[in-house]
Amino acid sequence: DISIGEDNLWSDEIILQSSDQHGIYDLKTAELIRNDRKTFVTEDHVWIGRRATLMPDVRIGAGSIVGAGSVVTKSNERFCAVAGNPARVIKRDTTWSRSSRGFSAAEKAGILQDYRNASNAETS
Repeated sequence: DISIGEDNLWSDEIILQSSDQHGIYDLKTAELIRNDRKTFVTEDHVWIGRRATLMPDVRIGAGSIVGAGSVVTKSNERFCAVAGNPARVIKRDTTWSRSSRGFSAAEKAGILQDYRNASNAETS
């Protein structure tokens, strides 16, 4: 199952591994041990860099950035930048804008306000 939030920006050559393509068996019992459904979720306003690999059962939090060439093996919190292999948080309380000149009016009204609301809720 794949769920993509609104206002995502995806670069090229991204690999989305939403499940195992082959059965994985326990040879002692001959039982299929890996056949369950997997999920992949990006929340709103996520930027995924070129050649990132996104593994099954991962949730990428709203406002986040995935660095180019990263291998995302676990879920990450909202409003952070992750990078590396495996990807790890390299910066918190960060997001991105479509323009290098700053937030558009829609971004200010949407994702920036969402961050402020989430921050206020955490301190309450």
